[in-house]
Amino acid sequence: MLTTEKITKEKFWVSFKPAFLPLLLPIIIIGGIRVGIFTATEAGAVAIIYALFLGIVYREMKLGSILRGMKETVATTASIMLIVAAASVFSWILTKERIPQTLTEWMLQTINNKYVFLIVVNIFLLIVGMFIEGNASMIILVPLLAPIAASYGINEIQFAMIYIFNNAIGALSPPWER
Repeated sequence: MLTTEKITKEKFWVSFKPAFLPLLLPIIIIGGIRVGIFTATEAGAVAIIYALFLGIVYREMKLGSILRGMKETVATTASIMLIVAAASVFSWILTKERIPQTLTEWMLQTINNKYVFLIVVNIFLLIVGMFIEGNASMIILVPLLAPIAASYGINEIQFAMIYIFNNAIGALSPPWER
């Protein structure tokens, strides 16, 4: 309902009082990071604990929903860790078999220009990003591609940004399997 009348102080405080604690969440997160009480990652954990606290205080969260949320968190974390573990094993095998060195030699013989190399890598990463999860592709492909980029004289920070952006764009492209 749209009202055009001016709100009174009493109505404002009646509306503001139940919203006060939830409105503190961004202040706690940003303030805690800026003051140095916790890191950005720890801020996520603090936000979850504070949201849990608010759910209990406002009586909107029951024990069953807490347990269901914990179960879903464990299942999601376990599936991500399985993907990362498999990618780490595959990356270790590639390194043990000296695949990065062989690929570097072949690329340097085949492609003479660093810009052509970057175009090839951009297209390749867009395609890889469509089918493979970002962390897994990073664990597998960065040990392969970073030495090649370094041998072309490409700054590692620039190459990392190219890698991340292309992988992210690829993840947003069809077939949207996730």
